[in-house]
Formats: sequence, C-alpha cells, structure tokens
Amino acid sequence: MLGIDLLIQSLILAFSLLLLALCAQGLVNTSARIASRLGINHFAIGFLLLSVLTSLPEMFVAIFSTSEGAVGLTLGDIFGSNVVNIAFVTGLALFIGRDRVKMPVRDLAGILYFSSLIPIILSVFEVLSKLAGAVLMIFFLTFSYLSIKKRDFADREKAQPAKLRDVAILIIGAIGTIVGAKFAVDSAISVANILTVVPLVIGAKIVAIGTSFPELMVTLQAARKGYYSMALGNSIGSNLTNMTLVLGTVLLLAPLEVDIGALRIATTFVLIATGTFWYFLSRGNLGRIQGAILLAQYTLFLLIL
Repeated sequence: MLGIDLLIQSLILAFSLLLLALCAQGLVNTSARIASRLGINHFAIGFLLLSVLTSLPEMFVAIFSTSEGAVGLTLGDIFGSNVVNIAFVTGLALFIGRDRVKMPVRDLAGILYFSSLIPIILSVFEVLSKLAGAVLMIFFLTFSYLSIKKRDFADREKAQPAKLRDVAILIIGAIGTIVGAKFAVDSAISVANILTVVPLVIGAKIVAIGTSFPELMVTLQAARKGYYSMALGNSIGSNLTNMTLVLGTVLLLAPLEVDIGALRIATTFVLIATGTFWYFLSRGNLGRIQGAILLAQYTLFLLIL
C-alpha cells in the first residue's frame, strides 16, 4: 500500500509542478506583453516585473505550506530555488550560449551584493521571527523603490491598451499557478511523510526545480535572443525577491519563530554559487567554462543535501 500511495502522490506532485510551471510561464510572458503595450520600460520589465512574477510559484508554495505547518518545505524551496537560479539556470544559459558574455559589474553589482549579504546575515541566527520578516519586506520595497526612482518607469507616448485576450490569459495563468502550488504542497508533504524524509529536502531538491521553471524558460529565451543582461538580471533578481519578499512573507505568516539551523548546507551553497558567479563577472566575461563550473556546483549540491 505504501508503494502505491508513494506512486500516486509522486505523480500528483509531478503533474502539479508541471501545471505550476506552465501556468507561471504563461503568466510571465503575458505580463511582459501587457507591460510593453503600456509603455513600461525594459528595466522595469526585466528586473521588477520578471523577477517578481517568476517568483510567484515560490510565493504560493510559501503561503500554502506555511498555512499547513510545513515551513521546512517552503524554506527548502526558497533556498533550493536560489541555488537552482544561480548554479543551474545561469550555468545552463552560459553553457549553451554561442558567444562569450561581457558585462560591466555595476549592472548587477547591487543585486549580487544584497543577494550575498542577506544569506550571510540569516546564517548568524538560528531562529527568525516576524520582526525579521517585516525587515525583509521593507528591504524589498525600499530596494524596488530606489531602483525605479533612478530610471524612467514608462514611456507614455508608446502606451497602448492591453488586449482582452492577454488579460484573460493572465487570469487563467494566475488561477493555474495557485491550484498547482496547492496540490504541489499537499503531495510533497505526503511524499515526505511516506519516505520519512525531512520536508526541507523535498523542497530543496524537487519542489525548487518546479518553482524555478519560469526563471529557466525566461532566462534561456532571453539568452537565445542575445539579451544576456536581461537573462542574468532575471535569475539574480529572482534570488533577491526570494530572499526578501517570499522569505519575509513566510516569516510573517508563520505562527511561531522559524528555526533555520537546518538550512546550513543550502545557505552555504547559495553563498558559494553567488560568490563564484561574482568572481566570474568581475573578470569581465562569461562563457561555457564558467557555465560548466556552475552546473558542477549544482550537481554537488544535489549529492550532498
């Protein structure tokens, strides 16, 4: 019976993650089209819009898992997704790219800096409270505001009304993302209970792949078109969103203080992957060798966790 239950729950988990990924991807693509028609500039689309929208799966998983008392599942998903975004998504984009990428460090320095600083600060504490959640939320809002303030947010001359078809797809995508997240959380908890595995591990190894699928698709699409700044900005911006907006939401919703002591390995790999990418970026170019190194780090993460 346990074998049949495991098979059923595993299939539900797989299909839920697929639904979650596809609906979130449709949500991202449609939102970008609507933003373009409304005249919102490329920076707002690339960092604020895409990084937030591609983090919606993590957000809904966080809300549902926290409400069901499975905080470990969403913490594994958040930190696991950050490793996936830097080591796997960015690594794969560089590995399959045709050209070497040359970007000034300042383009991503602020996001990289804070993406590295937050895990370091969190690793100092064994337990996080609602106050820490509020601080992370305030940080996200402040960082977003300052980023927008430095640039023109929209070009009103190019603004056009959004198409009804896009609005309908947006609503359907949002509903599908919510439904997929709900079933993914329930089935992941069931799989963890059947296998007597810590939910954090299921979240970091399995759920994180599904919730990071939008980042993977957006990054690869942008890389294929040669928009490497947008591609890398999306994957790194999603990490900052996960560590501030999503984690802050978890801490605010959690009924008790959250123990993050078990996240040492995941936190360490987030720092290693981010530090490695920062080093590559500081040398002025990125290519297949650097991508292969990042992919190797992700493989090591899966083996050790």
